[in-house]
Amino acid sequence: MSMNPRATPRSIPLWLACLAANVCLVTGAAATDLEPRVVPGDPVGVTLAWVRCTESPQTHAGRNYWWLGEHEIRCVLAVPPASGQQLALLWGSKNDTRTARLTLNGQDVPLSAGGFDGFRWLVVPVPAELQGDRYDLMLRPGIGGREAFFAEVRLLAAEGADVPTTEPQATVHRATVQTTRRPDAATASPEAFPDMRTLWDRRPAPLADSASETEKAFREAEANGRLAAEAFYRCRRYVDGWLAHADPVTGLIPRNLGQDRDLWNGRDAGADNYPFMVLTCALLDRPMFEGRMLDMLRTETRVTRRLDRLGDQYRFSTRAFAHEQLDLERLVFDNAEYVKDGLIPLTEWLGPSPWSERMVGLIEDIWKHAAVDTPFGALPTLVLEVNGDLLQACSRLYWFTGEDRFLDWAIRLGDYYLLGNHHPTRDFEQLRFSDHDCEIINGLSELYFAVAHARPEKKWAFE
Repeated sequence: MSMNPRATPRSIPLWLACLAANVCLVTGAAATDLEPRVVPGDPVGVTLAWVRCTESPQTHAGRNYWWLGEHEIRCVLAVPPASGQQLALLWGSKNDTRTARLTLNGQDVPLSAGGFDGFRWLVVPVPAELQGDRYDLMLRPGIGGREAFFAEVRLLAAEGADVPTTEPQATVHRATVQTTRRPDAATASPEAFPDMRTLWDRRPAPLADSASETEKAFREAEANGRLAAEAFYRCRRYVDGWLAHADPVTGLIPRNLGQDRDLWNGRDAGADNYPFMVLTCALLDRPMFEGRMLDMLRTETRVTRRLDRLGDQYRFSTRAFAHEQLDLERLVFDNAEYVKDGLIPLTEWLGPSPWSERMVGLIEDIWKHAAVDTPFGALPTLVLEVNGDLLQACSRLYWFTGEDRFLDWAIRLGDYYLLGNHHPTRDFEQLRFSDHDCEIINGLSELYFAVAHARPEKKWAFE
């Protein structure tokens, strides 16, 4: 869930990234001038044509992307193929391997790349024998691995070519892209609990026209009860499913069931999964809630503790931290996410509990170690998403505890963004409402609501 708050969203050309990664990342073969290669930063060369993904329901690391799990992608670049030209794809990975099949002017190229989190550019030399008066790219799912996703496609001029320099600032230039939903994308997943469908799908006989309002109300309540029963059953079995993959020694669940099945981290396992297992058990299985769920909290607090009460990423296989060196920025990110996405919604249902105590402790120590000097006081970080998390957490903790210190911390962040030269709508190059960027909007909104009631002079200052 990490991101660069100043990063400009880009799209990754899928087929290029996959091909480059297949040769360079997966096989480990030595790169040559004719092989795809991953490059640091933006690819070097004059960009002749490009297209970025700017509108899609999927985002990762602050970028919209096209996903081959749902669509096949056709991209046409209105530039005649020439020797020495290169394609560049901004290829996505979530610490896994992604695959695709590229058809480039009739030539098939298998693509596979990954092993990082976010997006990287892959540069692929264009085959010298490529025919046609334009580039016609078709991207489809590959064989094996997970479907690729990418955010941008670029065509680069040959080195030394006499062409005008063009900076790829607009969304699209000399390019078109067409997405076609895969026929199998809409296919429903197999029913996980077929034996329960008889109960969930049973429909009583229709009521007679003369049925009373009371009979109608009970019939509606029965239908709602079946829907609730299905939801509760699935949630409870979800808990069982993840506990089956828990580390047998610590009892903690992994970040995912792929390459990070050996890792607990606050920003994912802690923020997005474990607290909702706790919430499910609080509603549906009190012995599990008071037993194993609480044991997991105590273990997490003990084994991940890196700096005061701040937890760090922990590997089950080594019984040690995943990173040898302490990185305060990483700790602030992990623990702020754990609080905002996980412990706050849990606390809003449970009220005071061991989980709320954990939440308060993490926020206290994040601010205890605030190390970024600003004219408004020390801040824990300048990462936009994380400061949005902290604004939301501190504003809600003010209401939850009644303690002014939490509102004071939130106001310090508000002063930095609203009273200085970092105003989101005046000073940012862009402000997006998508995942990650939206946290600062939510956070400043919650702060404004809090000061409107508790510190009206700050409300006026922020206006």
